[in-house]
Amino acid sequence: MKLKPTLQYKVQQDKNRHDRIKKQYGLDDKKVVVVEQSNMAKFCIRLVIRLFRVTIGVVIFLLSAIGFISLLYPATRTALLSEWASVLHQILEFLHG
Repeated sequence: MKLKPTLQYKVQQDKNRHDRIKKQYGLDDKKVVVVEQSNMAKFCIRLVIRLFRVTIGVVIFLLSAIGFISLLYPATRTALLSEWASVLHQILEFLHG
């Protein structure tokens, strides 16, 4: 049966995971199907990870938008560049002692 490449990739991943679990538990019978049941702990961990990734993505997007907007206007651009020069000067001063 011909599947889309992304679906075929997921099917192959599932098959590899099932084969790994069968080998781990010593199941050699081809009729045995491994069924992984999702529990509440896994669900909560995955949910927290997704929320964290989305939050980080939103924060990065907002910071990049603020930076872009600040570069558009001349007054904020000069203030931003002077702050960057000050930060760079402090870093170099810290590194050289």
